[in-house]
Amino acid sequence: MMKVNHKTKKITAAISAALATSILATTAFAAAPDSLPVFDTDTKGSITVHKYQTDDENYVGSKGTGLASDIDKIDTTKVSPLANVTFTLFQIGGTDSIGTSAPTYSSELLEQNTSTNKWSYDNIEETKSVITDSEGLAAFTDLNLGRYLVVETKAPNSVVTKSEPFFVDVPMTDTTNNNSWLYDIHAFPKNVVKYDTPDIDKAITDIGNKHETASKGDTLSWIISSATPTTLNDYNKYILSDTLDDKLSFVANSVKITWGADYDTATEVNASNYTLTVPTSSKGGSISVSFKADYLSSLTESTETTTYYFFVTYKTKVIEATFDTDGNAESITNGVNIEYDYTNKPNEDTGKKTIDNDDKPEVHSGGLRFTKTNANGEALAGAEFKIATSKDNALNGIFIKDENGNDIVSTSKEKTGYVEFTGLKYGSTGNKLTEGSTTYWVVETNAPQGYQLLTEPKSFEVNYNSFSTTHALSAKLVNNPGLDLPLTGATSAAIISLAGIALVAFAGIMLLKKPKKN
Repeated sequence: MMKVNHKTKKITAAISAALATSILATTAFAAAPDSLPVFDTDTKGSITVHKYQTDDENYVGSKGTGLASDIDKIDTTKVSPLANVTFTLFQIGGTDSIGTSAPTYSSELLEQNTSTNKWSYDNIEETKSVITDSEGLAAFTDLNLGRYLVVETKAPNSVVTKSEPFFVDVPMTDTTNNNSWLYDIHAFPKNVVKYDTPDIDKAITDIGNKHETASKGDTLSWIISSATPTTLNDYNKYILSDTLDDKLSFVANSVKITWGADYDTATEVNASNYTLTVPTSSKGGSISVSFKADYLSSLTESTETTTYYFFVTYKTKVIEATFDTDGNAESITNGVNIEYDYTNKPNEDTGKKTIDNDDKPEVHSGGLRFTKTNANGEALAGAEFKIATSKDNALNGIFIKDENGNDIVSTSKEKTGYVEFTGLKYGSTGNKLTEGSTTYWVVETNAPQGYQLLTEPKSFEVNYNSFSTTHALSAKLVNNPGLDLPLTGATSAAIISLAGIALVAFAGIMLLKKPKKN
């Protein structure tokens, strides 16, 4: 089974001191002054958690008082509400605990029942668990009076470390009015968050492969792989886009989109979960896959040990080979971009990544250029050649064809005598542009006027520079002139008679020219 060879993004930032600024540091209770009235034991209380996130590790904020008005102290340019955080509440003491010294929290006393998923602390079962809404609010209402422990038991992967647990007395002394009780308490814990970002890679033919060779007209498979982040559920935009080279033609209905931890076992994504745009022209164009936010929020997020990927596979045809000014083969490269938005990232909404040039996959197609001459090294024009992939094919008249199914024919040029074939693959999958070679066979199918055809196929190695002018000057095929044959229908007697007539005529002419005597 093939695995995507890709490095998983890891969250490494440390939690800020802001975690300790929940409400009155880690506790929310105080000793009652002598003049404080006795609280009403028949009254119910509440604890409302306002969960915020920040990506500024130096942001601390103000000390909490338990009042709802603490929200006015929040710097909204540095923090934003954080949804999908689970807070669990434990009542660890009755009214007799109110105003006593603060207990010490121990994470070793916190346990979760694997069958019921319920939490307990020091064998005290949870009172209730609440998940923060889009405003970051988790409200525990209709509470009996006493001492409570609030623990953040689950958070999105964007949270580097969960906020510190804190204790709350319900009621607590109203710190703005020390002779009264506060029954409805508000806490504002903050977390430093670090959003993991997606990554992208692209291959050709198979996962991990970056180099391919192809002849003109061959069909190629391209594979985009995007490692999804550990915070995928928080994304509202995730777009993969790819611009094709003009030397490639998109194959209609060839796009396949899958998701999973492994390319071979990934499952196909339903078309209702994304918007697809494909090229409409005969060459080049762009491909774009935009995944919908509700679909992103439903997927299993990556972890430090398991990475999930989007795979986008599509096909193209090679419609043209490309060469530099010296005639050396050039690569046709294709990159890919990813654009993304976080829903909850407080200070930055968008991101974009592009594959580096060194990581772009490429396909290369070579050519063959040789010179047609006579025995004196003079260029000959008008010789026609066809090309085959093997000697047997050449002998049996099986030649490489064009897109219309006709044999490809190349004619030697005036002045240079060059014979040229392009769009020939060389080497094998995995070979870089300058690596590998393949043997081709050419057959002369029409000789220049006055010259004989070559008697057998000739072989040439096609590689990175076999289309260069340097190669053409050293790779020559020589034609010899044909032999002179007797005149059509002539015999020996006729030839002798003609010779005699010519001799008599010559003698008569000479006598006429002889001077006369007086």
